[in-house]
Amino acid sequence: MLTGSKIAAIDPGKLGGIAVGTVEGGVTHVHKMPPTVRTIAALICELDPELVILELVGGHRAGNSAISTATFARHNGALEGILAMAGIETLPVGPSKWIPAILGGEKIENKTERKNALKAIAKEYAPDQKVTLAVSDAICLFKWYADQKEQ
Repeated sequence: MLTGSKIAAIDPGKLGGIAVGTVEGGVTHVHKMPPTVRTIAALICELDPELVILELVGGHRAGNSAISTATFARHNGALEGILAMAGIETLPVGPSKWIPAILGGEKIENKTERKNALKAIAKEYAPDQKVTLAVSDAICLFKWYADQKEQ
């Protein structure tokens, strides 16, 4: 990875988001997940990142409904196809890897409490961005990657 390379971290859920920036400069802008595959593809092409950190989904997560899990997986599959067609390097990362690292090993079982804790961390990491629940996971995923590169 070249110094200053633009990267994007993506939470592929229907209510997810995208955080964009560089390891050195942090998150420079965020986007709510666009509503359709076509608008997702257009945004990815416009952003033109050299690397995408994509939250990996592979099964049902406790606390999520079956419909939510299926929607999440469809978005993830659509994103994988878009990224492959665009020739963008992709690093899939499971939530069981990045969430404990971001929370400092603390295990928060309650989904609402966990999401609010991640949102607070995202606000601290990207204070110049409008941090909402839609983009907070993407910002934290971006932070996880940046922290790995700084070690």
